[in-house]
Amino acid sequence: MADSYTRCEDSVPEGSSCEILANFVDENGLTIDATQIESLELSLWAMIPSRPVIQGILNEDSLNANMGALTAGGAFTITILGASNVIMDPPSEHETHRIMVRWTYAGGNRTGKALIDFDVFRVDWAAP
Repeated sequence: MADSYTRCEDSVPEGSSCEILANFVDENGLTIDATQIESLELSLWAMIPSRPVIQGILNEDSLNANMGALTAGGAFTITILGASNVIMDPPSEHETHRIMVRWTYAGGNRTGKALIDFDVFRVDWAAP
């Protein structure tokens, strides 16, 4: 299984939409051609102690649907709408959200997983 972890440097204002761009790679770091991707699922949750799933996005089929768009060249775009970029722990001024992307390729014989973290901040809060 090809697994990876990425932390986005940019923060997202609460209630704003954002896009995350990625490419699929195998365990050797080689790009996987888009035609080989057979299934693709997304999950989204807040990284607070209770780990709540956000907007019911859990193992959601996202191969060119439900937040996901895959181009013929293999570029993958995750679009997170403003309703999903919400602070789940209201007293917090900012929190980390995590997207888990899971995919199958090569005739369903191979799988991959990526974890992507990004911060969401309250718009009435400004970083020091």
